[in-house]
Amino acid sequence: MLRVLQVIGSLGYAGVETMVMNYYRNIDRKIVQFDFITCSDKPERFDEEIKRLGGRIFRLPSRSRYPFIYMKKLGEIIKYNKYNIIHIHQNSASMAMDAFIARCCHVSVVIGHSHNTRCNILWQHYILKPFVNIFVTNRFACSLEAGKWVFGNKADVKIINNAVDTDIFRFDDQVRTKYRKELKIDGKQVVGFVGRIHEQKNPIRMLDIFKTIVDKCKDSVLIIVGEGPLESELQKKIDSEGLQSKVMMLGRRNDVHSLLSAFDVLLMPSLYEGLPVVLIEAQAEGLRCVISDNVPNTDIIAQTIRIPLSEDNEVWAEKILSENTFKRALSSELISSAGYNIHIEAQKLVEFYYSELKRRSTA
Repeated sequence: MLRVLQVIGSLGYAGVETMVMNYYRNIDRKIVQFDFITCSDKPERFDEEIKRLGGRIFRLPSRSRYPFIYMKKLGEIIKYNKYNIIHIHQNSASMAMDAFIARCCHVSVVIGHSHNTRCNILWQHYILKPFVNIFVTNRFACSLEAGKWVFGNKADVKIINNAVDTDIFRFDDQVRTKYRKELKIDGKQVVGFVGRIHEQKNPIRMLDIFKTIVDKCKDSVLIIVGEGPLESELQKKIDSEGLQSKVMMLGRRNDVHSLLSAFDVLLMPSLYEGLPVVLIEAQAEGLRCVISDNVPNTDIIAQTIRIPLSEDNEVWAEKILSENTFKRALSSELISSAGYNIHIEAQKLVEFYYSELKRRSTA
């Protein structure tokens, strides 16, 4: 059995972790197992599931605060467990640090996987960017834009789709009816948001757009699923705008697939994105998605509408409230044919690990 070390910042609720776990659940774990590097010293969302699936979790000090201790311990873990493949997941060129240690430890396959088009520590990204392509052996990205952000114009960047389980993310009319009754939103125009309440997701602008929607359609509600650093600021704005009866903040949920069936539209006015997993999940549910033009082009169903952030709120509101005749039950098959079925894509990743390891071992 081949063990692959997945280097990831945390095992919480963000899109990167969700994507990696989607693949982990669906690989053949009799032939490939995942181990994980995380910088969190506290129990996280996926800890117990990883252990149940046969994976191991190694906790290291914060890489940004204690870089030398982090790299030393990473090297010790790699050497002790004799990993031949390391898969590094980052939003920036800081992955060069992990890749450097892996190459020093003579790891055969060092994969750098870019998941975004911007990061929090820009100075570190630009300092390390010239070194990324020296140390990684393979370049992965969730989109062309994310690949260019970290690797430049390298032609060999392999796009790894943020695939989803189309057996779970499939529109269900009975679930829709049940949830809309439970949430007391039956007969309402339901605008949904799923993600971290973070500057990247532009939540304050989202609320401004929704206020314009309410001006045009009084029977509108906004359902926010997720948590984040701007949560209290967003709540203050909800209160100041008098939208308390129109906005529901549900926090973290494990039933996102059911909530998506209950929504009428997904609103995503993001400032930047790599390729959000929830956008694929929503499209698998046949949900109309109104997104900013800063989201990479992954418009699989015709109901995905992208709008420049420079457009005023009136334009956003009109698009959200425009007539929708799309048959949502048809969307799951479209997602599969576009290469976003996790059952198929996970097998492709396993095949890549083995073929690339064999190629580099015999080179």
